[in-house]
Parts: sequence; structure tokens; C-alpha cells
Amino acid sequence: MKDKIFLLFFILAFMAGVVYAETFYKNVAFSTNITLQSCINNYAPPTGNVTFGGVPFSLGSTPMSWNSSVAAGGGAGTVNLDIQVNLFGITEVHTLISTWWGTTGNYASLTFYGSGGTTYTKSLYGNSDIRDYLNGSYTNSINGTTTTQVWSGSIYRIDKQTILLPTAFQSETLVSIRLSDWGNNSLQRTFLSGVAVGYVPEPSTWMLCFFAFLGLGFLKKRNT
Repeated sequence: MKDKIFLLFFILAFMAGVVYAETFYKNVAFSTNITLQSCINNYAPPTGNVTFGGVPFSLGSTPMSWNSSVAAGGGAGTVNLDIQVNLFGITEVHTLISTWWGTTGNYASLTFYGSGGTTYTKSLYGNSDIRDYLNGSYTNSINGTTTTQVWSGSIYRIDKQTILLPTAFQSETLVSIRLSDWGNNSLQRTFLSGVAVGYVPEPSTWMLCFFAFLGLGFLKKRNT
């Protein structure tokens, strides 16, 4: 009877180790062309290691951004930012994207590229997914689910976008992310201040070994 109870405990413990899943996060570096402070009218932004909506971001002592208006030289035309990720099994991506100006409609997107050929594009709509950094100006609404406000200072704000990737990415390496912007000055231009990716690791080797040793102990006990 005791042997059966021990075996049952072993099986349940192993299943718990497999089923339990915790999401881990990693910040992703990207090219920048302006300080975040310059993007928000020279108001002092958050600095250092911060947690926005349960997701850690490392902003550094002088937070930087990629601004599509700067990338376009202040003019019209499509500009792209390619972000190298090269991490396996990514399930979700979190971005800190706001806009200069802003309008309803789709003038920006994020495209995700997997090593196995999987791609996924998330359209960014003004007044839903993204909005102006300045409260009360241009676009002011977000959907409150996949985009939430995570910081405010005076009349300025920072929003976070959550993108859940298709399950196909769980068996591929997320090679890169492309932020595309085809807006214009006085219409809408995006700026990106942070990227973090989330993944759920498989049961670790040490855990499997631990339960294997328990199983061997059980077998040895039965044979004595």
C-alpha cells in the first residue's frame, strides 16, 4: 500500500512539474535615434529597471527611443525598424509604442518573422492600439486590453502593447520584428521605447533528473 502511495505521489509530482508554466521575460535591444525625453516634450521619463503591467523593462539611465519621424527626416514615406531577436519559443511580445500627432486608422504595423517561415503582422490602429503621448491632443483612446497605459507624468503618458503570437512560433525561433510606419508629420508618427519578449521554458533538465532519481529509489525499494 505504501509503495502504491509513493508511486502515486511520484506521478502527480512529475505531472505538476510538467504542467506548471511560468512566463519569463527578456528585453530586446534595438536601434535608437532620439532620447525618450525628447519624444515627450523634454519631460523626465522613467529610468532604470521598471515593471510595466507585470513585464520588466530595462530603460537605462538615459532612456532612448526609435522615432519614425526622425527616421524619415521629418518628411513623408514609409520607414522600417528591424529588431533582431533570435530567441526560441516566444509566446508573447510587449512593446512601448506611442505617437507624435495621431489619427484613427492604420498607419503602422509590427511584423514577426519565425525561423520556420511563420510570419504574423499586427496592425496598429490609432485610438485603439496606439495614441498620442500628450493627453488631450490628437488621439486619446486605447482599447484597455491589449494596449494599456503604464506610466503618466504631468500631461504625458506611455502605453504598452501586448501581442500574443500564433502557436506556430512556439516551435520556431523568433528571428526578428519589423516596425513599419507609413504616416507623416502632423498626421501620425510612432516612437518605440521598449521591447520585451515572453516565453515559457520546457521542464528543466534538473527537474526531470530529480524525478528520475525518485523513480529509481522507488524501484530499488521494491526489489529489496
